[in-house]
Amino acid sequence: MSHTIDHKLDASLITKPIMMNIPASKAFTYPILVASDLLAHPEKWLPTDWQKKRLVIITDDNVNKIYGKHLSTILEQAKPLLLSFMPGEKSKNSQIKLNLEQRMIQAHCDRDTLILALGGGVVGDIAGFIAATYMRGISYIQIPTTLLAMVDSSVGGKTGINVPQGKNLIGAFWQPTCVIADMNCLSTLPQVHLINGLIEAIKMFATSDAKLFN
Repeated sequence: MSHTIDHKLDASLITKPIMMNIPASKAFTYPILVASDLLAHPEKWLPTDWQKKRLVIITDDNVNKIYGKHLSTILEQAKPLLLSFMPGEKSKNSQIKLNLEQRMIQAHCDRDTLILALGGGVVGDIAGFIAATYMRGISYIQIPTTLLAMVDSSVGGKTGINVPQGKNLIGAFWQPTCVIADMNCLSTLPQVHLINGLIEAIKMFATSDAKLFN
């Protein structure tokens, strides 16, 4: 015996819908700084009130040893929270994201928190996605330390994590307040990483329009 549900509505119950008007947002722009010694002088690119902000540096274990701890020392006046995880694409998952978020909650990070995404593409993707979702969205700065991340993933607000079904299937477009590309970081890269970044730069140049491709 089958049962059916009648979905017909009484016409008397249908009223004029209430329309929700969302004001159009202004065009969003942010600077991309490309220079040497930017990490050594964060006061030049951080907000003017950075000493009063809750700063969170998110990086991986490799970058942490080379740049993370040093940057944290330079910013010690703000007592930044330094968080790191195992490097590599395998770490770009929901569990790592949750662990980092829980540590931020335990440290009482609020909506005025500023995340510094210090590392390659994996760090930028995770830290950016955390910024997009933590307390429904907080500010972050992309600080790519690989050439590939400098010319690709750090720009455009692409954030996300991987799932068993595929790469970057869970994520958000969340724009950083700025991108800091310190050329000194390239001196510590293996040659293969430099090659990867150069090939990506050539690909973007060649495919930007037909004239350049020819």
